[in-house]
Amino acid sequence: MKPNSEVVKQLMDTSADDLINWDLTGNVVGTKGAGIIAKLAASSLPNLQSLNLSGNNVGSPATEELYKALVNHPSLTSINLSGNDIRLGGPALVELVKKNKKITRLDIQGTFLRPLFERLIAINVENNRQAAEKAAPATRKQAKFSFGDPDPTNDSAFADGEDEAFANFGKLNSEDGHHVSFTADAAGGKKVKRRPTVASEVLRDDDIDNFVPQVNEKSDANRQWLFTVLEHHDLFSHLEERELYVCVDAAVEAERVAGDTIFCEDDEDGDLFYVIGHGEVELLVGDEVVKTLKKGDTTQDLMLLYSGTYRETARCATDVRLYSLDRMTYKCALSQASKKKRQMYEGFLSSVEKFKCLTRQELLQLADALKPAVYEAGSKLIKYGEDGLTFFLIVEGVVEVFGRNERNEPIKVCEFKAGDCVGELEFLNDHKCVADVAAKGQVRTAKMNRHHFEMVMGPVKELLARTANESEVYSYYRQTLERMQTDTAPGAH
Repeated sequence: MKPNSEVVKQLMDTSADDLINWDLTGNVVGTKGAGIIAKLAASSLPNLQSLNLSGNNVGSPATEELYKALVNHPSLTSINLSGNDIRLGGPALVELVKKNKKITRLDIQGTFLRPLFERLIAINVENNRQAAEKAAPATRKQAKFSFGDPDPTNDSAFADGEDEAFANFGKLNSEDGHHVSFTADAAGGKKVKRRPTVASEVLRDDDIDNFVPQVNEKSDANRQWLFTVLEHHDLFSHLEERELYVCVDAAVEAERVAGDTIFCEDDEDGDLFYVIGHGEVELLVGDEVVKTLKKGDTTQDLMLLYSGTYRETARCATDVRLYSLDRMTYKCALSQASKKKRQMYEGFLSSVEKFKCLTRQELLQLADALKPAVYEAGSKLIKYGEDGLTFFLIVEGVVEVFGRNERNEPIKVCEFKAGDCVGELEFLNDHKCVADVAAKGQVRTAKMNRHHFEMVMGPVKELLARTANESEVYSYYRQTLERMQTDTAPGAH
């Protein structure tokens, strides 16, 4: 999971059991990023007590993902969603604080929720606080809530309003979309030293600049295969070719026989990420097989971010070839890539008109997510009729856009130059590509995939959509989109 580089940096060098307060204020993780973070909190952060997502450009759809992931979280007591436009997310948040009685604080200032939902949330949070005080009178704490102290009376007006509010909410299945896989080790009686907040920086510039990665021999075929696997993994997909090959070459290739144990449950200080190159590996919790990994699968992704304890045992079900990569190599490759991209793109991005609304921190996060790509004259960046998989920012040169007329013949629609972008409309409106985009002469671009687009482009998505709806340059697109919508309407032939 890579919401953005700042989130990765915060997670580095922090074990899952140690993380109690996760403050992501202003990281612009976006709607999908908030859902991913919630799932990570549910599956990997059993002791998390406070999650701060204020000012992150989180939209209403994220509230359902937060509900699904956090409704049964064992320790979460405080969530901060202030400064996000989640005006349609009231029902999910009310359900969350109703069903997860541990949540005694939910900050929703500046979220544009209806007053009814603000009131219902306040009542349920207050009920949770009072129940918590009764259960633990020796450790009671003063409740905090953004909208004052509610009077939790049984008011029929609230009951009627609640019925109306939830009429269209649908049934959220609390068993769907979340899984709490780690629990506190009560039986072991270990006293765990916990870190109250996460570390935001762990590597000095000298560590990065002086790092010399290992090179472990592999066949050309295995090297290229491993490169392809990592290139499509969220934790590696933003890296440039050089940094990716640093990770590929540093990975250790090993052959193991059926019955061998790769790592054991409860082993501490894990720092290796694994890729299965051949054969099958079983993951066991206790004596139960919970998952079988096959060629191309990965495990222990979080070990690349911070030291932790293995929560499963990995046992070879067949003879296996696997690759392991250590955390330090990944962190240095990541930091080198981030440093280089920020030097390369910060000045350019700050000069692009559509990005002038971004803060410097947001610009740097955008830079981290970009990958350079060069296209020669005539090469297609985007192909008509294919799935839109990539967003391109034109850094240098000109691209031509070729749509289709009524006879499905190519027609030139427009050109885009440095500072313009292509591919964003397929992401914003979720459809196949409606035109070819080809290089007119050599073109230098910076690109990112859909996942990273959702993570870092939140603050400018509305501007991009508005431009597409209003600019004359996009008239072909608007006509094509209208035709697509007509063709798919009920009763259309």
